[in-house]
Amino acid sequence: LEAKFPTEPEYPALDLQDDYTMEVNLKDDLLSLDVEAGTIVKTKGYYAENDGGQAVYEIMTYDDWWNQLPIELKMVHYHADRIGVNHVFYKNPADNYGNHRLDNGMVAKLLPNEDGYVRVEQWGLFQGRNDNNRALIHIFANNHQNSKILFGKDAQYVLYFDTRNQAYQNQNGLIDEVPWWLKPESIGNTGNEYAVMLHCRQTSKPVLGDAQNVELCGNGCTIRIPDNEFCKENAADFAMIETGGYVDGLTIHGFTFDSNGLNQYQYYDNSKEEYVQMRTTNHTISYFSGSFNVGLGDKESITAVTDGNGKQVMDTTWAEVKNYNKRDKMCFNNVEIYGNTFLANGTSVDTPDGGGDDILIINPEESNNVNIHNNKMYNWGRWVFAVDLGGNGERFYNYTFKQNICIQDESNVTRSVSGETATPTHANRGLGWIDFEARKCFTNLDVSENYVYGINGWAFNGNGKISENITINANTIERPSYSWKSAYPYAFTFYSVYPKDMQVTNNKIGSGSVGFGNSAYNLRIENNDLGGAFYTITRPLGEVIIRNNTSTGVRNQSYSLNASKDLPWIEDETSEFYIAPEDRKANILFEGNSTGGVVGNIIVTDPTDDYRKNITLTFKDNRFAKFNVNAIGIKDFYFTPDQLTTSDMAWAARGSKYASTVVSRSVDNPVPGGLYYKEGDLVADSLDKITRLYNPYYFTTLFPQMKNDNGSIKKDMNIVCTKEGVFPLNGEFLNADADAYFTAEKEYAVGAFIYTADNLYYVTVAGTSGTEAPTHTSGTVTNGTAELMWIAPIARYEMVEKTV
Repeated sequence: LEAKFPTEPEYPALDLQDDYTMEVNLKDDLLSLDVEAGTIVKTKGYYAENDGGQAVYEIMTYDDWWNQLPIELKMVHYHADRIGVNHVFYKNPADNYGNHRLDNGMVAKLLPNEDGYVRVEQWGLFQGRNDNNRALIHIFANNHQNSKILFGKDAQYVLYFDTRNQAYQNQNGLIDEVPWWLKPESIGNTGNEYAVMLHCRQTSKPVLGDAQNVELCGNGCTIRIPDNEFCKENAADFAMIETGGYVDGLTIHGFTFDSNGLNQYQYYDNSKEEYVQMRTTNHTISYFSGSFNVGLGDKESITAVTDGNGKQVMDTTWAEVKNYNKRDKMCFNNVEIYGNTFLANGTSVDTPDGGGDDILIINPEESNNVNIHNNKMYNWGRWVFAVDLGGNGERFYNYTFKQNICIQDESNVTRSVSGETATPTHANRGLGWIDFEARKCFTNLDVSENYVYGINGWAFNGNGKISENITINANTIERPSYSWKSAYPYAFTFYSVYPKDMQVTNNKIGSGSVGFGNSAYNLRIENNDLGGAFYTITRPLGEVIIRNNTSTGVRNQSYSLNASKDLPWIEDETSEFYIAPEDRKANILFEGNSTGGVVGNIIVTDPTDDYRKNITLTFKDNRFAKFNVNAIGIKDFYFTPDQLTTSDMAWAARGSKYASTVVSRSVDNPVPGGLYYKEGDLVADSLDKITRLYNPYYFTTLFPQMKNDNGSIKKDMNIVCTKEGVFPLNGEFLNADADAYFTAEKEYAVGAFIYTADNLYYVTVAGTSGTEAPTHTSGTVTNGTAELMWIAPIARYEMVEKTV
């Protein structure tokens, strides 16, 4: 993966327009010009000659400049009203970073470069300056559509905390009289003046709201947050770069985003004269579906919109603003994030939530074609990638998270405070790896070829709907044994998900449980090294193939099968995923696996249960260290005990009629497995292993021919079936449950197997048995208060001496 990490291309040299009226040295020289509209001015640099900020500008009146602005930039949000509730907007005064308000009141409008790139130096973004946060705010806002924004090659930018926008500065005399709540001592957090109009959260950080066809070309640069500088003064900062609203076409590549989260802990609050803990929700790149619609769009009574001189803006302009605000949908479409390095988001505040995601997407109404690949993510505080919160089951299409390197090292710890000194506690930060907590579903989801060393949980809330065409391929996922603060214990947990057409192939997953949702419909798990992981396969449907996997599992268990008949997603006849009852079936194949083993019950207790009656369960050429599967009443169940790694072990395969010769266990289990034999079948040919036989009623009491006259167990004997049926099974803790001989007036739980001298029964309703043993040979009958379903007759046998 390191070899596949992309490098930035060689970008063209700055190419300015060559048609200009006059030339001045620097940006400050431009401001002092007293020239007429229509003058084209070229500068030799921004702060110094040839610093990359040289540019060409057109001089125009303020009104002409303002009239040319797109509707979303005509008004800017400078503050809330005096009670802090309603937004107050002013006419955009010109940002004075890329477009400059001259001393004579004219505006110098920055003209595009011939090379097609927006150069950040032309907007005042340079190494070593403390106003880079404000410069980026203006760069992103004024170039949020149809732009390629090019950062300085290998530049090191620092984003100092900044809550002030231009409102309180009375810039260029635009605001004649500053109200008391806008004075420096009263203003509070005014943040990013463009954020609300661009459908983003109110923040003091840069935003790419309503971004359409925007490419951020990092050019190998680093954007860094200084120590304890992410969020102060009760600011609502959420991410280093926030997006929101209508995003359609956004590419981000070639950056190092250094959130410096291990040094975001506390800051000194001058008003309180004490240290205050840093806010914990510090992410790197985020999308938020938009606060403007909620905060303003439906408030027809708002009139606090002025031109900066206390005069109400014309009604037609305000109507346009409100019309723009009421977008049809909030979307996150056609987004590619690649070739970036993410460092230590979040904070080191000692809380369960480490407060940092590398990439966080919150509740777009629509999201298609999101491709996150070939990034390096180090020391995240919460999740590497999260699609979080809200939703009503909207379907997202074509999500890819691929070839990313995700590593947490031992330095990634929370901190505690002793007085004013923060000290490490060595409780490692992180909740998990991927979090799909939003109530969404997916079509075409590919999570492949990632390397993860650190916390490895993937949570997936599918809103009780189908998510289809899921590929999980060639990931290597290791969880070190750190002292985790709040790590989720699982590897994958897909809850409320109905995965359809899912492939889990060629992965190496070191540990943790794996649950594939409420019903796996066409599932392929092949060629994986599952280590100590444990897979739960619930309500399998369609073609389910588990092939050529290796694992040790948990307590020798690698797979759990659960096939209850509750399949709500296929009941809606109007759904494209509806399946008629007669077509509800599953073909489940375990082949060529060398794993801990399989546990599970698939018992048909309802004669109208078409789904389970149409299940075929096949085990071929596996090596299992444990096997405890009971599948009774299904279409077919094939298992042979030669797939067990140890012949002398307790195991169960009740319901399999492919009975073969078994090896008798040395203690209490001459015929393990619970298989069904026919008359004449050789059942066991190694009875000489039996050393003790005192528990199973069937062998010791009902049929004593297994013993010699002196009570010793016969040796060198074969067991041959003389009447078809099953042989009662004696189990062993954590391996296979035993059949219990019927006892009158005894409490029995659901799932217990009970036998009499002639029949085997399954408890379908818990209760107390009656005074008489059951005798029915079909269906389910109430016995006492328990309900017992007939399974099979009890077999008979004879002892036959071995022949050479």
